[in-house]
Amino acid sequence: MAKKIPNNMVPHIIKMSPQEEYNWTQYDDGDWWELRRGTDYMVQTNSARTSAKKWADDNGRKAELGNLKDHDGFVVRFTKD
Repeated sequence: MAKKIPNNMVPHIIKMSPQEEYNWTQYDDGDWWELRRGTDYMVQTNSARTSAKKWADDNGRKAELGNLKDHDGFVVRFTKD
């Protein structure tokens, strides 16, 4: 049977992913940028890539993305549509 947990205990027992806002504007200069998981972002790489694409779409830019060979990050370049 499932166990009822008091509301005040939930933050102490669940694994929560960090909610981070990225300042993609700092990379919006037309150059390629290498971002590394654990240094430049803390979420899964696919989540960071999705965030970059969404920022580009929301700001009239195109996000060009590439995977790194060691799978520990990605490269991104924002260009005007």
